[in-house]
Amino acid sequence: MIFATYQFPKTVVSLLAATLMLFAGFSRAAQAGPVAPHSEINPQPAQMGPNGAGKISPDVLAAMKALPPGDMLTVIVTLTDQVNLSHLAATPPGRNRAARLKNVITQLQSKAEFSQRAIKTLLNLRRAEARVSQVEYLWIFNGLAVTATPDVIQEIAARPEVARISANDYIQASPSPIPQELGAQAAAAEANLQLINAPAMWDLGFTGQGIVVASLDTGVDIAYHQDLASKWRGGSNSWFDPYGENTTPTDYARKSALEDLSGHGTWTMGVMVGGQKNGVAYGVAPGAQWIAAKIFNNAGRAYVLPIHQAFQWLLDPDGDPNTDDAPHVVNNSWTWSAGCNTEFQTAVQNLRAAGILPIFAAGNDPNPYIGGFSPANYPEAFAVGAVDNSDAIYSSSSRGTSACDATTYPEMVAPGVN
Repeated sequence: MIFATYQFPKTVVSLLAATLMLFAGFSRAAQAGPVAPHSEINPQPAQMGPNGAGKISPDVLAAMKALPPGDMLTVIVTLTDQVNLSHLAATPPGRNRAARLKNVITQLQSKAEFSQRAIKTLLNLRRAEARVSQVEYLWIFNGLAVTATPDVIQEIAARPEVARISANDYIQASPSPIPQELGAQAAAAEANLQLINAPAMWDLGFTGQGIVVASLDTGVDIAYHQDLASKWRGGSNSWFDPYGENTTPTDYARKSALEDLSGHGTWTMGVMVGGQKNGVAYGVAPGAQWIAAKIFNNAGRAYVLPIHQAFQWLLDPDGDPNTDDAPHVVNNSWTWSAGCNTEFQTAVQNLRAAGILPIFAAGNDPNPYIGGFSPANYPEAFAVGAVDNSDAIYSSSSRGTSACDATTYPEMVAPGVN
């Protein structure tokens, strides 16, 4: 196994093995139905054409053109003025974690509150005219999501504080392994644990104790997986469903009556923090606690806005910047698109600045010329590929050079083959 050095607390380093095993992810390639792919490479604010058309992504322009008269479209609006926290991202979290989190949250919220005032006034007026139906203001990056008529979207694009407008696209969950309780799977689990030297870490006293790991996935089924129920941190700040479909931890993603896509989030969480039932540990960090955000809705789709909302929730789960309840690390076993798509990069940068380590699946396409998958290929993300339990590279594991910064992709490999 390949290891990388990073200045995080030792217990967090011991927990890395848990998140690094999770190569299997969802991607836009698995979507049912055509959704125009993003093709921008590090998109910058374009020169504005008539009505700001140069700032509107091609897929949004196409959707606006096809929209029936009077209908509305949901888009993501990114403002030009973003907080620069790069100086924090380059420093280890250290012992001032609570102060650092509060500092990051306060800066992001202050920037959003100040710079979004003018556009809020405009959208309130257009809502009164029934040309805007919904608005979600965000601070994880300085921007918002708005459901509006095409003329209002063009009006927003024409504003000088707006950098770009992108689509509220989605990725579709794909079938996943059925989560297993410890038993018949124990032998296979032992092989991957031995390969990454997890027992040696446990012997040194590093089991993930005192660490909170987060998951952005299909959810977690604590009713089925009792070992995970006892590891859930619990409370309203430990579960987030941006769709409002599930008030307690659930793993449900059913595309149709015949296509049940549930289980992926439970499976990956079991690999990370599964307990020691029957005296044999099968999660890499059995001493850690977990929280989760269900970015895939009950139909198995993960949209851009809820993903942004989940990233924002990670920074401040209880909505109080004075409390230190953010996770130390977050696992993302999903990919968005090949090449360099920067839709989520500012959010990932801000997580890193706050001292939260964002782990991403490298993807399941071995073509070395596509530049990897975003968000995994962001410089701020930590991408993980897969080997089997014999330490042989998995044939479908993504690899090559990152399209975002021309570095080797991924950063690390770990066991990730059933």
